Amino acid sequence: MAIALDTNIIWPVLAGTELSASILTPLLEAYSVSDGLVIAEPVYAEALAGPGASVARLDAALARASITVEVRFGRVSSKVDAAIGVTETEEEVNVLFVRALRAQTESDVLRPTR
Repeated sequence: MAIALDTNIIWPVLAGTELSASILTPLLEAYSVSDGLVIAEPVYAEALAGPGASVARLDAALARASITVEVRFGRVSSKVDAAIGVTETEEEVNVLFVRALRAQTESDVLRPTR
């Protein structure tokens, strides 16, 4: 089972502090190999709000540490889950998220954009 990390664990690694170099990075590397590491969307957002953070820098740091972002929109149908699964870019995820916020029905989420 993957291990979910909180912001206070990943931020020192992303910031490259002495603590991360000596203690956290080796532990995360070990757990990444044995169990896998994930962060939830709120942790991603918090990390993105950090000083000097950008999407490109954060994504690169997470990839180097073999940490994946676990995206869950709650309980959804298999059709909506499939639509989420095929999103490849940040723009596609944003479009789907905005549609989900405005949707009255599932078909509103699944309707192709014009």
